[in-house]
Amino acid sequence: MTKYKEAVMKRILAAIILGVWLLVSVGCSSIPSGTEKIADLNQNKASMIGKDVVCVGLTDTKGSLSSFRMFKISQGSNWFWVKYPEGAEEPPQGIKVRVYGKIQESQFNIIGKAYFIQATKVAME
Repeated sequence: MTKYKEAVMKRILAAIILGVWLLVSVGCSSIPSGTEKIADLNQNKASMIGKDVVCVGLTDTKGSLSSFRMFKISQGSNWFWVKYPEGAEEPPQGIKVRVYGKIQESQFNIIGKAYFIQATKVAME
């Protein structure tokens, strides 16, 4: 009977270790290498005008600028406006996308001066 208990304990321990590893790997919202953190974009937006960037995040297409072909991309509580290219479809709400483009600044009647990524490509992850 003790060999049976020992085998069960080893399986339980292996399951716990695997479960913890899975939770850590899924729960960590690491920013993919080669992409910008949206928090960094927000901190340095004025100095980044004209710079090419790549960002990965979740879409929020329910914003006030959707009529201007714009949506928000977010990483946690940080977000940034994205203006998607002419001829491209607006991505669905709440999906993970990779945005390629340049940081721009413009004046909008609804929100005033805003910084955004003028996207050349928006791809679903």
